[in-house]
Amino acid sequence: MLVCPKCGFENAPETAMCQACETNVFRPERGTGGSRFVERLASDAAAVLASLPPQLVAAGSTAAEAVASMRESGAGYVLVADQGRILGIFTERDLLRRVIAAGLVPADTAIESVMTPDPVVLRQDDSLAIAINKMVMGDFRHVPLVDGAGRVRGVTSSHDLLRHLHALMHDTDRND
Repeated sequence: MLVCPKCGFENAPETAMCQACETNVFRPERGTGGSRFVERLASDAAAVLASLPPQLVAAGSTAAEAVASMRESGAGYVLVADQGRILGIFTERDLLRRVIAAGLVPADTAIESVMTPDPVVLRQDDSLAIAINKMVMGDFRHVPLVDGAGRVRGVTSSHDLLRHLHALMHDTDRND
C-alpha cells in the first residue's frame, strides 16, 4: 500500500494520484500542506540510498556458502543470481527462520529452497517515498536497487534509509 501524504488514505502500490483526495502521492505540490522535507521525499531518487555494493552468490549455492559470503562481507544478506539476473535474496532472518528453526543442515540446503524468491526491488528513479513505503510495508531491511534494464546497481538497507532521512531532516530544517 502507498499512504497518501496529505490525507493518509492507503492506495494501491505505484498509484500516482490518491484515490481519496486526488493528491499526487509521489510529488505533492508546495502549498498543499507538504513541507520541504515531504517534497524531498517525493522528489529525491532512491539511487542516493544504495551505499552497499551488491553481495552475490550463484544459483546452486548452499545456505552454508551464502552464510560464509555474508560473514566475509559483513552484510546481512546475499542476492542469489544467475547470469546477472536476481533470483532471490537470502538474509539473516531467512537463515534463522527457514534453515535453523526448520532443523536443516546449512551445508546440505540449496539456497533456492530457503531464499525469498523474486524480491521487491527499487528502481534508481523511484522516490524516497516509494523506498520508505516498500521497506515499511514489506518489513524489509535490505532492498536491491536496479537500473532500467533490471541490473543490480546496489542494495539499500534500513540503516541507509534512516541515515539519509536524518540528514535530510537537518538539511530541510536549516533551509526552511
